[in-house]
Amino acid sequence: MDVSRMQPDIQLAISSDQRGKAGEAAWHIQRCLSLERDPERARQQMENLLRRLPETAHSVMRASHQQWVASCQAVDAASREQLVPLLRRSLGEGDKGAAAGLVQALGENFNLADEPAVVPALRRDAWDCDSSSQRVLSRLLRRDPQLLTPNEIGALRDQEHIQFSKSLEALLRKAEGDPKRQAVLEGMLATYKPPPEADPAEVARISAEIQSRCKAGPAQAGGPQPAVPG
Repeated sequence: MDVSRMQPDIQLAISSDQRGKAGEAAWHIQRCLSLERDPERARQQMENLLRRLPETAHSVMRASHQQWVASCQAVDAASREQLVPLLRRSLGEGDKGAAAGLVQALGENFNLADEPAVVPALRRDAWDCDSSSQRVLSRLLRRDPQLLTPNEIGALRDQEHIQFSKSLEALLRKAEGDPKRQAVLEGMLATYKPPPEADPAEVARISAEIQSRCKAGPAQAGGPQPAVPG
């Protein structure tokens, strides 16, 4: 989608029932909200990306980023207020990541009983190696562990372990001599263990199945980092 047409395209998605448009519009609104919520983080992500690209691409990427910022400024409040309905449509159309986006957009107003399609879609997307769906599903499981079987919970925790263990282990090495911080980090590593009633062989099988669908290796440089209390 041409970012210069972001606002009219979002309006078209809101006013039409053309398949696929709701998901595109919701993605753009979410991207704008993310840029505006933490512009410094967005800038840092851009700099991290530029470090992996040749210098000849830097000016083009920076110009593209500025174009995104300008396009987001043109997206009006009425369009932004349609994010949840757009995500519900996108979820109904089976778009990957729509369920995670809906949970995040609803925030404290999310009610599992009101959104019965969310958990099956989250599980499908998490098993398809979608990291945002894995994170959202893990958060819901802390509230209601009955949403998945013990083996599935173990496999999901294993995906988190694959993403974050190297970062946490590096932090552990840096925390030598600081027992309090070490205890916090060791506690975080322990949260990735499967439930006691899980079958290790089945957990490993499901985890390998998820990993087989990942297009890139885990724990990429510049990827997500665990939040560690100071």
